[in-house]
Amino acid sequence: MKIVSSLENGTMATGGPEGTGFGLSQRGKLQVSDSAKSLSEYILASLRPGYDVKIRVLTSPFRRTRQTADIVNKELRTAIDTYNQSVLTPHHEKLANITIEGEEPEQIMDLRERFFGEFEMKTPSDDLYETVWREDAFNSFHNKFGVESVAEVTKRMTGLIRDHELKEVEDNHGNAWMEWGPTSSTRTLRHC
Repeated sequence: MKIVSSLENGTMATGGPEGTGFGLSQRGKLQVSDSAKSLSEYILASLRPGYDVKIRVLTSPFRRTRQTADIVNKELRTAIDTYNQSVLTPHHEKLANITIEGEEPEQIMDLRERFFGEFEMKTPSDDLYETVWREDAFNSFHNKFGVESVAEVTKRMTGLIRDHELKEVEDNHGNAWMEWGPTSSTRTLRHC
């Protein structure tokens, strides 16, 4: 597999192994769907009486992350709609109010992947990643091979989190927020 880390290559709608850009394979889409269903089940099982939960799905502009976010968004919406319908029956007590903000995942430029410089569009990706990561272990500020340094990625991601936390403080009055962004540098669910 090739390393696809530049915005130009990562957002293309053509090229790639299937001629549709560097997006998810059918197998990858199924894996994301299964994971998104598990995530939905986890979120719903974690609800407690009185919670007012808002979910925001974030994505980088890269094709594969947009596809991942779209699948996660769809599965979350299906699960939440089912939950909201089930709590309308007389046999269910509504535990919480849960919604997804926005119709589509929000594209955030700073969620883009780490740029791998001269290794862009090169193979074998595993070996090339290992070469960079070995350098990272000794110096998180290096730009050897023209790569974006770990320090630069950390600064970018820290700024993104700070900006979103400030937005949440402005928008949020005691509500719980969950943000999910599918990228190689942030694959965690964040509960604020």
